[in-house]
Amino acid sequence: MKSPSNTDRYVMGVDGISATQNTNYGKTFGSKVGAFIMDRRTMQFVAMFYGRPETKEKFHEQILMAAEYYGCKVWIEKVADSYYDFFRERGKMGYLGKYPLSVIPVEKRYDNPERLYGFPISPFAMTCQLDKMVAYIEPDKITNSSYCETIMFDELLDQLLLFENDNRTTSDLVIAAMITLCCALEPVNTHNKITVPLVRVYN
Repeated sequence: MKSPSNTDRYVMGVDGISATQNTNYGKTFGSKVGAFIMDRRTMQFVAMFYGRPETKEKFHEQILMAAEYYGCKVWIEKVADSYYDFFRERGKMGYLGKYPLSVIPVEKRYDNPERLYGFPISPFAMTCQLDKMVAYIEPDKITNSSYCETIMFDELLDQLLLFENDNRTTSDLVIAAMITLCCALEPVNTHNKITVPLVRVYN
């Protein structure tokens, strides 16, 4: 199973295609989809996908190509369907991220050690999304600076101005950005290999 090589630096969050939308490959669907890639080191969104692809399969192909290019895992909102089979059939399950622990209630985090692939849509997860995005865009009380100043995608800024958490259907980019931000703040186990022997023998 192939796995990405830059998971300690890049993450991708996706507001994908709802299971209520056309579920068959080769057919069109209605709403737009959004995706972002964030650099963990700078906490800046560095790439964006936004539009209405002709088919679900083409959309998933674009997402997978971006993940392979940046060497990152992908977290897709769980209302989406078909992505699991798409990645599995191509031997790319290593590119799919599992539920971040921070968006699972504490009392449930270790109920199921084999967490699902994707990003949950529970009320707790949505609250975590909103809290992290508010902290991201609000000015720092000491420096008065904000990560909002680093956002270079006008479409995202426009949606942030109009975003209503009770009506998220028109804010595909904001949802994708919030998913990406939650995943970027998760700890990463890099499993660095030891290059120097722990015990040295001297003659």
